[in-house]
Amino acid sequence: MLDNKTLERSKRAIRQAYWASKGMALPDNSGGRYINYAESVEANLISGVCLSEFREDYELGKGSELTSRKGQPPKMAAMFSSSAMVVNTFGPWRTDPSTLILKSYPVFQSLRFEAACPNGLKQYSPRATDPHLDLLLKSPDVVLGIESKCLEYLLPKKAVFSKTYDKISKERKCSLWFKYVEVLRANSHQYQYLDAAQLIKHALGLSYTFAGKQHGSPALLYLFWEPTNWNNFDEFKRHHDEIERFSRAVSGDALGFEALSYLEMWANWQQTSSPDWLSRHVKNLLARYAVEI
Repeated sequence: MLDNKTLERSKRAIRQAYWASKGMALPDNSGGRYINYAESVEANLISGVCLSEFREDYELGKGSELTSRKGQPPKMAAMFSSSAMVVNTFGPWRTDPSTLILKSYPVFQSLRFEAACPNGLKQYSPRATDPHLDLLLKSPDVVLGIESKCLEYLLPKKAVFSKTYDKISKERKCSLWFKYVEVLRANSHQYQYLDAAQLIKHALGLSYTFAGKQHGSPALLYLFWEPTNWNNFDEFKRHHDEIERFSRAVSGDALGFEALSYLEMWANWQQTSSPDWLSRHVKNLLARYAVEI
């Protein structure tokens, strides 16, 4: 059974860090309906990240991250929004990703947020939906899709695949990713925290969209938030265990999979001296998201 207390503690810690980054104490508005939202998407962005540089990416996407509906703030205005976290982290490289250092991947030539990766299923069912990656990075040798999570994995998951997935054929049907679909169908609750079904859908989209020698080899990176004291909580430790279990299940497939916490990535960036604005950028990220709960 998932403990909502950990989720609420995480929300409060991120909310408190948001206001501290503005030089203000946490407002006394515990009863407000939208206490976890900034006043606008722009207000939710850290210094050096400009909405104008990535607005088009989200307007072309299907997530309606920038849209306010029925009086509710845009999704990206949420202080714990995973899309806000990914643009706050990678926004400065939107127009030139050549200096982005990410694990051992080669120099990237393009970067796009909320990128659609068609999976080929619409030819079988008009209602089929194409997965959207939070971030898509390309180099001549690698196409890297990134799935970003903030607090979403603290909510229950159930793996669901429509029957349309049974129509996948050729090379993808032989992949370890596709074979794991039946494993999850047989036990849809075996992952409580990791959204394994979503990762598989992203992988099948990457392998379809970027098939062929004209593209670099596709890979998927799972990038996730956790508090600085994550190892004090069973939820976060179990999330790590599920990541490890899933990694073993798809290990050896042509489409690679890796997982990395935001804290680990930012710590790596702290050891880097170039570009000259990076240390300031990491400092701003840590002030917003490196919290103890």
